[in-house]
Order: sequence, then C-alpha cells, then structure tokens
Amino acid sequence: MPLPAKKPAKRPGGRAALVSSRIFDAALLLLVEKGFAAFSLSDLAERAQVTRSTLYRRWPTKSALVLDAIAARINQQVLLADTGSFAGDFAIALKSLALFLNSPVGRAAISAGLEIDRGETVVAQWKALGDARLAAIRAIFERAMARGEFPANGDWEAFLAAAAGAMYFRIIVTSRDPDAAWIERVLTLLLPIASAGRRTP
Repeated sequence: MPLPAKKPAKRPGGRAALVSSRIFDAALLLLVEKGFAAFSLSDLAERAQVTRSTLYRRWPTKSALVLDAIAARINQQVLLADTGSFAGDFAIALKSLALFLNSPVGRAAISAGLEIDRGETVVAQWKALGDARLAAIRAIFERAMARGEFPANGDWEAFLAAAAGAMYFRIIVTSRDPDAAWIERVLTLLLPIASAGRRTP
C-alpha cells in the first residue's frame, strides 16, 4: 500500500509574513519619499498591492502600522551579537544603530516619531515594542554581568540610554554622521564606567 504523500513543509510565517514584509517595506519607502503626514493608507495599499481592508483589519491607524514597520526594520538592521566580550557586543550594536539612524529610512523614522499621534492605544503599542527590544538588548548586559564585565547592580538601561542618545545627538543636534570615530569616542567615555564596577579575578 503506497504511503500517503507528505504535505509540503510550511515556511515560517507563511504568506501572512510575506504580506506583512511587503507592507512594511512599502510603508518605509513612502515615509522616505513623502514623510509621515503626507502619505495615506490608500497610498500604501496601492504601493504594497493590497486592499485597504487588509491594512485596516490589522492596523486601525497609520501610526500603528508605521510603528510596527519601523520596529521590524530596527530588529532586522540593529544587530545584537555575542562576540565574547561586552565591548565587542556593544560596539556592534552601536555601529549598526548608527548605520540605521543615518540611513534614509532611519532619518524618516526619526521624523515620523515626532509626528505619530500619542493616543492611548498607540502609546501602549509603542511601549510594548520598546519593552520587547529592551528585553533583547538586555541579554548583552546579562552576559557582561556573568563575565564580570558590567556591575551586577549596574544601571544597564541608563548606560544604554547614554550611548544610544549620543547617536541621536550626533545626527539630530549636530547634523553630523555618527561615524566610527564618534562611536569610538562614545565607547572610550562609557566603557570605563562599566569597568569601574566589575569583578576582579
């Protein structure tokens, strides 16, 4: 008796993930081309080749959709690696953050962040996305704490804010590129703070 044919394995995420990816890519392109205020979900539906109902079923507002699109791109491009050292891990994260922020999409995302509405639902979504990203980044500090490279009771979130804030300062306030030399200056300033409280063998 012949064996039943095997069903083809489903790709992770399947069609829904592919459609979401296409929608996010189109949304970010429109952000770059038109800015947040100037494009509509109708524009996006046309660019992404989906119906408006497809968008409204998942995102009640343009702000909600744009937040998800930006978060997805950050997760793709801002790299979190395990190099074996806190300095190495943190340098990779900062360098990839700088590349993202200084890209056309990154700059458009910064502008959109200032224009997105602050309704209760959107704020809750924003916090949830931020919390998820912080949880992923915290792994860098937990590894550093386990290796004795960062104080076990150190304020890792404030340390992160100081470093990431330096990237935003460089781009928004000074209109300069957060290049490798700038990142080296930031790390030179901040890493001794971590070293000061680390364990000694």
